[in-house]
Amino acid sequence: MKTALAVASMALRALGAGAIVCLISWSLVECAPGDTAERAAVTRGALAPGDIQTSTTVQAELIAEVALDFDLHESPILRVPKRGLHAIRFDFGRSWRDGQSVSGRIVSTAGVITLVLSLAALAIAFLLAGIGAPRSARCPQSPGSQIATFASAVVLSLPIPWIAMLALDVFAYGHPLSIAPKGGMDSLVHSLLPIVVLAVAPTAVFWRHLRQEIRDAADAQWVVAARARGVDESRLWNRHLLKLALPTILALVPVMLAYLLAASIVVERVFAIDGLGSMAASAAQDGDAPVLIAFASLSAMLISATTQAMNRLSGVVDPRREVQS
Repeated sequence: MKTALAVASMALRALGAGAIVCLISWSLVECAPGDTAERAAVTRGALAPGDIQTSTTVQAELIAEVALDFDLHESPILRVPKRGLHAIRFDFGRSWRDGQSVSGRIVSTAGVITLVLSLAALAIAFLLAGIGAPRSARCPQSPGSQIATFASAVVLSLPIPWIAMLALDVFAYGHPLSIAPKGGMDSLVHSLLPIVVLAVAPTAVFWRHLRQEIRDAADAQWVVAARARGVDESRLWNRHLLKLALPTILALVPVMLAYLLAASIVVERVFAIDGLGSMAASAAQDGDAPVLIAFASLSAMLISATTQAMNRLSGVVDPRREVQS
């Protein structure tokens, strides 16, 4: 019963975060110069921007028709709060571009693809950091540790579009090291390259923070006492010190998830993957506000839920830490 209440509380808070982002986003849209219904008509294709050939009367009729179709005929003071309330029900209206339900597009295959790519990248980054950081912290002056430190600094300085395009040119079909097609994602094997590209920066971040936490914890008095009691050195570094430093990395998971959702916009476009990132990029080009706001609201929901989950998980890993949810 307690677990169910905790899950329900997390869900409500996540929906609340999404609703707040939706409310703020629509407020900004309504405050933008020009008429919202006119911008929707341009995105819909019913009205060309700067059209001077169509009479003013016809333009007004087209705009009024679009406004009625997308519930833009009411005052912004009334319709903006409604958008926020609808977001709590996971209802983001319809796309200005094609009239399809935005919520339906999010929970379709596109949403699953982006979620799988992001979670897989997080899992790979977490695993690699958990394996490599204790060894690097134990032997910080070793050549392998020095190379890893330099490589992590280089990786963090490289822009994600450059990494994605380089990976596509080197490892796409048509090269000796080919492991993926030039576009699309027809199977899990084809998703390997986009996942690796997304995981590069989170791996470097997790590894650097985890290594530093382990090195700081290694100076504690209980570590000296553990060695005096004959605790195996490998077990001390790979289990006890790693477990002590793990909550710090768990706190970074929501931040890295936010990065991955943003990076998916670039990576999915480069690899021609039909996910939420590509959908958001197309919506930005078309001026499709409902789709962009839905993407932002969904990101807020996922990050809120992940933050609460990581807080509780940190309390399980280290009961001395106060769980803040």
